[in-house]
Amino acid sequence: MNEHIFIDWGTSSFRAYVISESGELHDAMHAPRGILSVEAGQFSSVLEMLLRDWNSAYLSLPILLGGMAGSARGWHQVDYVPCPASAPLLAAQLFRFGLSWGPIAAIVPGVCIDTHYGFDVMRGEEIQVVGLARKLRLNDADIMTPGTHNKHIRFRNGKIENFSTYITGEMYNVVLNNMLIGSALPKTASEHPGAAFRQGVEMGLEGRVLTQTLFQGWTRRLKKTLPDDAVPDFLSGVLIGSELSHFTEESCFLIGESKLTDRYKAALEQLGRHATLVDASECFIEGMKAIINEDEL
Repeated sequence: MNEHIFIDWGTSSFRAYVISESGELHDAMHAPRGILSVEAGQFSSVLEMLLRDWNSAYLSLPILLGGMAGSARGWHQVDYVPCPASAPLLAAQLFRFGLSWGPIAAIVPGVCIDTHYGFDVMRGEEIQVVGLARKLRLNDADIMTPGTHNKHIRFRNGKIENFSTYITGEMYNVVLNNMLIGSALPKTASEHPGAAFRQGVEMGLEGRVLTQTLFQGWTRRLKKTLPDDAVPDFLSGVLIGSELSHFTEESCFLIGESKLTDRYKAALEQLGRHATLVDASECFIEGMKAIINEDEL
């Protein structure tokens, strides 16, 4: 494998990793330059500036991009590949283009599925999934990627067979920042899930109508059975519990940042399920390696 730069270009953040010829992580950087901060037609100049400010020597390296770089709001819109999706299929559908300063670049496509329930898509999580499989030598696994939009992913026979999206993280932000229930409250939950979170999970798991259950965050404040500073934890628990009430597998891997994956792990354990936490950056890097190995840039 030649030396490369792997880029995870998300909605709100930019992460880049330099990978040596031996496949080792040589350098990494993070910047608050997600795709929403980049004006249309300016992706090339922004990327060149970021790399030049980081280390101008990296401008000579080929680049493999994932995440939202291939979205409608990204650099180049890249079509989704259908399930069942694997590293070879992702590699076969890379979108290649030349960079204005010389090297070649490529964008990894997202993955889609069309079922009787509806159409669903992912961008970026597919890289983490194939990376997890490579990292742990998995052929079959059930996986979640907690974040703004959590994915429940069924990985079978080395392929993404099925998945569904839950907008739990986005709902939490809306409830806390734009609704009466969240007014005059701390805008973040506690660092570690506590009793209020567990109460919320229990109510969410009961499977009642979510809009009814969420209102308990308000009425418990009125009755003073829930302190104001515990309400964000309670609401977080309700939303995660409601999401997990549909999860039927005995175990799963959680890919993401620990503050959120810890909450999902606690909720899954409350449900009697086993969860294994895995670092998102490590999975992303391993996934990009898997794709590069299938089709060297």
